[in-house]
This record gives sequence, C-alpha cells and structure tokens, in this order.
Amino acid sequence: ESWVVRKEASESLVNAGPIAVSRIVESLAIHDSELHFWIGKILKSYQRSIYPHLSTLLYHGEVPRHLVATAMGLIADPSFEPHLSEALSDSDSVVVLHACWALQKIHPDREVKAVWGLLGLLEIEDYPVLEECALNDSSKARDAALEGLGSAEPIQVRNSIFLCGKLEIHESVRQLQDIVEADSQFAVDACDAFLYLKDRTIVPFLRRMLEKECPRELHSRILSVLGVLSEEDVIPSILRILAKDPSESERGLYHRCVFQMGLDAIPPLI
Repeated sequence: ESWVVRKEASESLVNAGPIAVSRIVESLAIHDSELHFWIGKILKSYQRSIYPHLSTLLYHGEVPRHLVATAMGLIADPSFEPHLSEALSDSDSVVVLHACWALQKIHPDREVKAVWGLLGLLEIEDYPVLEECALNDSSKARDAALEGLGSAEPIQVRNSIFLCGKLEIHESVRQLQDIVEADSQFAVDACDAFLYLKDRTIVPFLRRMLEKECPRELHSRILSVLGVLSEEDVIPSILRILAKDPSESERGLYHRCVFQMGLDAIPPLI
C-alpha cells in the first residue's frame, strides 16, 4: 500500500533486467490500473538491450503473446514495429488486436487497417482494447459502423451498433429503427445505441413500438429509452398498455417502471 515500497520494488525489477521481464509481462494479465502504471514505468525504464529479449517472447509461448504485444505498446519504441506488423497476420485474433493497439501507440497518426477486420471477429464489449483502437480513428470507425450494420456476421452487426451509439452517428437512426422493429436478436443493442444518440425524433417510433407485442426485455429497454428522451411520454404510454389488459407478469413490469419514478410519477398520473 505504501507508494515508497512500490517505487523501490519497481526500481529493483528494473535492475534485475532480463531475469524479471517475463514476470513483468505476465503481470499485465491482472486488470488493475495502479499495477499497470508501475509495469509501464518499469518497461519504459529498461535499457534498450532488453528489447531483443522482449521481441523473442512474441514468437515463443513462454508468456501469453498478446501481453508481449501490450508491453511493446507501453514502451512504444519504433524498433518493435517489424515484429508487431508480422503479428498482424497471426491466427490468434487477440494477438492481432494487441498488436494493433501497440502499433497505434508507436504511430498514433497512422491507420492500422487490421482493426476493422477484427470488428467481425471479437466482441467490443468483451475486449475494451478493440473499442479503444476503433475510436482512435473516429472517421474510419464511422464508415465501418455504417457499413457493418448490413453485415451477415452477427458480431460485426453488434459491434457496429455499439459504435453507432458511442460515436453518436445520427445517420444510423433509420437502420437502428429497422433492427428494433424487426425484433431481431440485436433489437436490445439498438435500444442501447438510442440512449447514446439521444435523438428525440425517434419518440413517436418508440411509442408505437411499446404498443406492439415485444419480448419483455425489449419492452423494458424501450421504456428506459423513452424515459430518457421524453419523460412526459412514459406514464401515458404505460397507461395505454395497461388499458389493453396485459398479462399479470407484464402488468408487474409496468407497475415497477412507474414505482421506480417515485413521486415524479404523481403529476402525470393525475
């Protein structure tokens, strides 16, 4: 817990040179920002003579190779570029992802095209590094997201929906509405994108969707979006649904939505 202890430990690991490199790289598997700060500090403090040893680890399975690529990105020395570029052809998509991230750290202004191929292979929500890589080039990410909405690959579609929301791509609203209306497997994801877009022009569409037969999770998500975009529409929409005498479980869902609004629900109910 003591900063002084962490500082002395990091300096000792730097002095240990090659002996400690593998263990340092392995420690990147622990998701802890404080630990990663110290690991980055150690890696950047190494003499350049350690770099060939680190490059060797990228080819041998002594430690997870994607962590080796991450370590190279933390150091961000151009001498790693040939090895990382070669790693872009690796059969392991996770290794390719971290090689892309490292190359972006070495050359922030240079496009790494392999990122866009990964949008059809890895889920952004499972790999935050992929989100970071995509958002580093927002103009290319916009194009990839709009094109990906029409893909036949489920992962590509889900990632594209995520990016449309995150980048607030308002040109995607019509396509996202089609996805929700078709009640596809991505309908809930499209509703999540609406929360980012905050486009009030979709309020009439959401009201119409609430009055249709939808899966419970989708109905609930549409209510959430409507509550954010047009709070005054939520209670009337719920009352219209209740007037149609839904099932007991559905009634419970809508009652809870009203209860969660607390005292704010009273004026519109009156």
